[in-house]
Amino acid sequence: MTDVLEGAWIGAFSIGMLGGGLPRWIGWLGIILGASRWLKAAGPFVALPSAIALVGGMLLLVWFVATLVSLTRLAMRPSSAPRHGH
Repeated sequence: MTDVLEGAWIGAFSIGMLGGGLPRWIGWLGIILGASRWLKAAGPFVALPSAIALVGGMLLLVWFVATLVSLTRLAMRPSSAPRHGH
């Protein structure tokens, strides 16, 4: 059950990334990652290669770090809008 919820959360967040100011490849990677989590959840019912868990874990790390770096760079970018109180 955890993999299904995790896949849904990552997939929804990644779909939001596709329409935002972040690199689109991170959004597509997240959609692939979400789908891999759903495949992992189907593991007890369907014969899957054991490499899916390993590849999914590596994709999760790459997606998470890329998202973190992109969001940090976006937050540090100077804004042209005036700040409140200044």
